Amino acid sequence: MHARSLRSATLLVLLALGPLSAQADYTVSLNDVSGAPGGTVTTSLHVEVAAGALPCAGFALSIWSPDDQLTPFSSAVSPTLMAFNGGAGPDHLHIHTYFGQGGVGFNMAIVFGTPALDWLPAGDHHCVDMVWQVADGAPSYTSIVFCDCIGSTPLASEIVSSDGSSSVPAFVPSNVTINPSPVFFRGDANSDGTFNIADPVFTLFYLFSFGPGDCLAAMDANGDDVINVADPLYSLFYINSLGPVPPPPFLQCSEHLTGLSCHTTGICP
Repeated sequence: MHARSLRSATLLVLLALGPLSAQADYTVSLNDVSGAPGGTVTTSLHVEVAAGALPCAGFALSIWSPDDQLTPFSSAVSPTLMAFNGGAGPDHLHIHTYFGQGGVGFNMAIVFGTPALDWLPAGDHHCVDMVWQVADGAPSYTSIVFCDCIGSTPLASEIVSSDGSSSVPAFVPSNVTINPSPVFFRGDANSDGTFNIADPVFTLFYLFSFGPGDCLAAMDANGDDVINVADPLYSLFYINSLGPVPPPPFLQCSEHLTGLSCHTTGICP
């Protein structure tokens, strides 16, 4: 067996043994994120190696949504790891989306490769991005955490050092804020509960910096997620029976996914 293959096989065996000792030399963290019900959030996994600690040669991690409000969708390895082994990526790369006993989440086991050149030295290193689908009825807050609970045979979360030893890192979970989609009445730019000539005028005032813009979603008369002069024109054409009906929600308040904000105390709650 080649020396490189033997090193990888040794590290994989260590990953399967489970945690051996807890240390503060390594920290594995997920950034805080926000999203909307029915949308997606992307959280990035970082491995921080403390000054004076041995380089990180690989890791095994289980990452899950404890309340099942976030569903694993896709993952991508960072450019840092993909540059290892001359651009071929880590020697061993396994990232699996898991649905079943213990919850839903990602299992991953990664062994980097060539000593020294392809280990993570002291410092903070971006390693993996994970995309999660947010449930339609998700609460205002949830989390993404580390555990030893994902899989029919749960994978222990740990770090492998450059000397082949295994240790449990410090873990920093992700706090996820769920922002409800705007509840709005399309076309009702001034939020008075009606749709008339005052609304395109209100939008024009906003566009020329003469007025407020508390509910951009309502100003978006043509529904293209952009506020520009086309919106008051779209409204005027409809008012004068020269154009189509604005897209939903029109003439009633409704919650629709949109890229525009709405912060108003008008007719919609």
